[in-house]
Amino acid sequence: MCIFIHKAIFYINNKTKMDKIFHFVHFICISAIYSVFAKFLIKVLNSLPNFS
Repeated sequence: MCIFIHKAIFYINNKTKMDKIFHFVHFICISAIYSVFAKFLIKVLNSLPNFS
C-alpha cells in the first residue's frame, strides 16, 4: 500500500521537491524497521545458550 501511494505521487509530480521528501521519508522508515529488527535478532542470539 505504501509503495503504491509512493508510486502514484511520483507519477503525479515527477522529480519535484515533494517527491524528494517522500523518497527521504521512505528511506528513513525502511532504515528504522531494519535497525529494530537487527537489534531484536541480536538480543535473541545473545539470549541463546552458548554451545562453544
